[in-house]
Amino acid sequence: MMSHKKLSLIIATGTGGLVRDAYSSGTPVIGVAEGGVCETVVHGENGLLVKRDRQRFADSIKRLLGDPRFRSRLGTKAREHVLRNWNWKRSVETIEAHLLSKICS
Repeated sequence: MMSHKKLSLIIATGTGGLVRDAYSSGTPVIGVAEGGVCETVVHGENGLLVKRDRQRFADSIKRLLGDPRFRSRLGTKAREHVLRNWNWKRSVETIEAHLLSKICS
């Protein structure tokens, strides 16, 4: 039996787009706790956030690779998060609310 492990390491991204791409396939992310990554990754729930430190990254990688149940739970939550929060309906609602707030103010 072959074992498949997916892991996505995000060093930096402005909008969190790479995180959403990984989440779409149910892949948990280890991200540097900076910028747009922090808007998408909820530490310990759908991915892991670490300070910009090699040892912390290494420890997080070991944790995910060494604990299939934890990795699977994060991946499931990651996919749920992206489906719930990053879809066309939600995007239109957000833009519409922003535009209405500008028109009404």
